[in-house]
Amino acid sequence: MIIQAEGITKHYRSVTAVKSVSLSAQSGQILALLGPNGAGKSSLIRILTGLTSPDDGRLIVSDGEREYSHVPEQLLGYLPEDRGLYLEKSLRKNLNYIAALRGISKASRQERIEHWLDYFELTDRADEPLSRLSKGNQQKVQLMATLLHDPEVVILDEPFSGLDPVNQEQVLTLLAELKSQGRLILLSAHQMALVERVADQMLLLDLGECIAQGGLHDVKAQLGEQHAYQVTLAREDGEQARTALTGVPGVTISPPDTNPDGTSSLEFVLSDATQLSAALQRLSAEVPVLKLDRQTTSLHQLYLQSIRKRRSPDTVEADQ
Repeated sequence: MIIQAEGITKHYRSVTAVKSVSLSAQSGQILALLGPNGAGKSSLIRILTGLTSPDDGRLIVSDGEREYSHVPEQLLGYLPEDRGLYLEKSLRKNLNYIAALRGISKASRQERIEHWLDYFELTDRADEPLSRLSKGNQQKVQLMATLLHDPEVVILDEPFSGLDPVNQEQVLTLLAELKSQGRLILLSAHQMALVERVADQMLLLDLGECIAQGGLHDVKAQLGEQHAYQVTLAREDGEQARTALTGVPGVTISPPDTNPDGTSSLEFVLSDATQLSAALQRLSAEVPVLKLDRQTTSLHQLYLQSIRKRRSPDTVEADQ
């Protein structure tokens, strides 16, 4: 399966929910759609699933033989943000009903239901009303209903909702398994720290626009990740090291700090990572460097910084 979208735009009255967004994904990949509420993720998903159509742009979904204007229902497993199971019915009855709607035969229906009940460790609660389950376990049942018919394309809107850390890990494992089986997975979520562990490609949105796209390294670079480092030195060498680094082009240096173990630490940021070698040569020529650590910035932090910059009054004024 291949999904190719070019310049997708969607208007709702006076609001443009999606603004000329392009993306591509194929079987055996996980594409993550990331962004805050109102970023355009759900609108884009509705277009991909055929619940609505774009006002502009082109969407092609191909299975190698035919092309479609959206993901065909028979190939799609969709977990919407708004859930739709029957709380007064048991897990088994809910799943049987969903399987019947999907046209799964009675023989394979029971086999698939038992498989997923066992996978999510809910076999012993299969005949309880869904209302008795925690939100996390209800979410597991929603995931089962999404995967019962063995779909080739899986679109999950906030799959980690209501899950504790243990069950979040289980869903991460499930996503990796689905990917290894050659499924095409589109994942919309707020939990960037979880998503960046499994996603092959990411599309970060804000107010309907793409602000970064690609693999984790590419996305961080587009968001302006800094090349930050921390060196550990002898207690008395902090100021001397700071002086040594001032000659490196594009360097920003923080005042040295004293550590509890009696050493000192000095943080510096380079405008270009290729300057690291020059920085270390200058340092080692002046003082012994006990340790060097790369200071990484999380995707979540970079995204928030980018959003604040885009929405600041100075940025808006400069754009006008």
